[in-house]
Amino acid sequence: MGFLKCPFCGQEIDSEAKKCFFCGNELNSSLVNSNSLQVSGRQFTTNAGHSISIVKILLFIFLCAIVLSLVIFLIRHFH
Repeated sequence: MGFLKCPFCGQEIDSEAKKCFFCGNELNSSLVNSNSLQVSGRQFTTNAGHSISIVKILLFIFLCAIVLSLVIFLIRHFH
C-alpha cells in the first residue's frame, strides 16, 4: 500500500483507491499506474497544485525564527 498522485487533480491519494477523494474522478488502474508518479516523502502538494519541498519548509521556519529573535531582541533592547 502506498500513495500516488491523481492523474486528474494531482492530489496525493491511496494507491488502491477506485475514486479520487479530492476531485471525485473514477480511477482506472491502468491509467493511474501509467500516468501517476509515486509520491515521495520529500514533496507535498497544496490544494492549489503547487509542490512544496521539505527544504522550502525548513528554510521558511528558519527565517521565521530569525525574524522572531530579532523582534525579541529589539523589544528587550529598547524597553
